[in-house]
Amino acid sequence: MAARALAYTWFNLVAVTALVLTDVLPTLLPLPFLLQAVETVYGTLRPAAGVKPTRIGVRQLIVSTLFTVLFIVAWRLSADVS
Repeated sequence: MAARALAYTWFNLVAVTALVLTDVLPTLLPLPFLLQAVETVYGTLRPAAGVKPTRIGVRQLIVSTLFTVLFIVAWRLSADVS
């Protein structure tokens, strides 16, 4: 059931990495996408069935916040280097 989510997540990671390798995007930008991929694999291996919705929401909030912070840091570090 998670095949589509895994495919999208890994496609995003591969695409961003390819764009980094061609110097289109900042070097550290794959990090937030790697976090997203790890979270997707974790969610696939440990489905949230039977877990309270509040707990699911808090986990997603944490992952979304970390993704955003990593994205900003990766982008800012590249701007500081340029």
